[in-house]
Amino acid sequence: MRILQVSPYDFPYPGGVTQHILNLERELRSRGHEVAIMAPSTDNQVEEKFPGFVRIGSRVVPLPVNQSRARLTLSPQLVPRVRRYLRQQRFDIVHLQEPLVPALPLTVLQYSTSVNVGTFHAARNSALFYRTTRPLIRRLQRRLHGKIAVSEAARELVFRSYKGDYRIIPNGIDVDFYGAPQPPTGELQDGKLNIVFVGRLEKRKGLDYLLRAMALVCQLRPQARLIVIGAFRPGPRRAYMRQAPHCGLRHVVFTGFVSD
Repeated sequence: MRILQVSPYDFPYPGGVTQHILNLERELRSRGHEVAIMAPSTDNQVEEKFPGFVRIGSRVVPLPVNQSRARLTLSPQLVPRVRRYLRQQRFDIVHLQEPLVPALPLTVLQYSTSVNVGTFHAARNSALFYRTTRPLIRRLQRRLHGKIAVSEAARELVFRSYKGDYRIIPNGIDVDFYGAPQPPTGELQDGKLNIVFVGRLEKRKGLDYLLRAMALVCQLRPQARLIVIGAFRPGPRRAYMRQAPHCGLRHVVFTGFVSD
C-alpha cells in the first residue's frame, strides 16, 4: 500500500510524535509498503536526510501547550501545496498524527480522498482546546475513518469532545535495538551510582523534582551521579544547572543531545 504519515510538528525538533513516525515508517517499509512523511521542517536538508519526506512549511511558530511548546506551521501556502500533492499521489491510507491540531493535519484531512486514520497522543487535564475548536473542526473530525489513542489518558481527553470508537495502541519500542548489549561508557565506569534522566527540559518532565530527590539519594549514596540527557535550549539548561548546587548536588552531568 501507499501510505502518507502527517505530523503537525517541526520534524527535526526531538519529540515523541516524530519518533513514533520514524519507527512506524521503518516497520511499514520492512513489510513492503511505500511510505511518505509530510511535516513542517526548519531543517533545509530534511528531504535529503529522510527519503520520501515532503516538507510543507519552513517557518514554525512555537505555541505554549500543556507546559510545553508545540512548533507548528501556519503557512498560507499549505492549502494549494497539500491539495496538489494529494491529487498527484493518491495514497491508499493517510495517517495523521494529532489530526485535529492546526494547521497541516486539518488541511490534509479536508482534502484527502484516502482512508484517513488519526492517532491522538496528547494527555492533559483540560480539554479546553478541543471544546473551543469543536464548532470549527467537527466536520473534519468526521472524515476520520479510524481513530487511535496511544494511551487511555489520550483517549479520555479527546473522547470528552468527540465521542467515538478509539482503539488504544501504545507507542512501540524496538526491543531488538534497545535491548542489544552495549559497551559501557568509559568515563562513567568509576564506581559511582549512575542515574539517568532522558527528556526535554520542560516543567512537565519533572527534572526539578528529580534534582530535589537526588539530594535525598546522595545522603544514602554520596557517590551517586545524575546524568541529564536531551536536547535543550541554553536558558532552561542554565536554570537547572543553577538549581543543582542549591540542592547540594556535586555530581550532575548535562550531556545535551545524544543519538539513539
